[in-house]
Amino acid sequence: MGCGVVNIASISYVCDDIPTGGMVKLFLAAKDKTHATIDENGNVTDLYFDYFNRPVEIGFDYRDGYSNFVDAETTENNTVSVNKPVINVQIPIMNAAHRNALDGLVNYRDNLVAFIESAAGTKHMVGYNRGLNITKIEGKTGVTLGDPNIYQIEITGEEKELSYNVEDFWLYIDETAAHDFGTDYNNDYNK
Repeated sequence: MGCGVVNIASISYVCDDIPTGGMVKLFLAAKDKTHATIDENGNVTDLYFDYFNRPVEIGFDYRDGYSNFVDAETTENNTVSVNKPVINVQIPIMNAAHRNALDGLVNYRDNLVAFIESAAGTKHMVGYNRGLNITKIEGKTGVTLGDPNIYQIEITGEEKELSYNVEDFWLYIDETAAHDFGTDYNNDYNK
């Protein structure tokens, strides 16, 4: 099926505008220690973290065919709109350090905020209103000798709006973040 020009209300694009999929970066921070101002268009206009609340980069192999972000808004009972973001991340290499770090994250009782960069270059802040939680961690050894040992993580929430655009603060997030949780996965994965 060919792609034609689409123009619906204020949404329009041509085939060349369609970006590639996937997620390339993920940062998590404590929701109650993350402060933002958001304008009426969903753009973050101010962002800062409390002094001891550095975002943590969650390293993963962006080529894994699993890691993704879904930002779905639904209407319940024809009256209330609810956004249920879901972030899935696959972390290669099951080892004690990864297990301990992931166990600490899943047992973290405060809500989280996620900062996501897509392969298309879009940058999102998710979970700012009500927070996100790590709802599942699965360790898998694979079935055959060539299968990787991995952890798969699911992060979910229930927000009142779709994700916010955080592009203007991406450099600040990246420079502020702790990059010690597996940020070398893209190199380690193929060893």
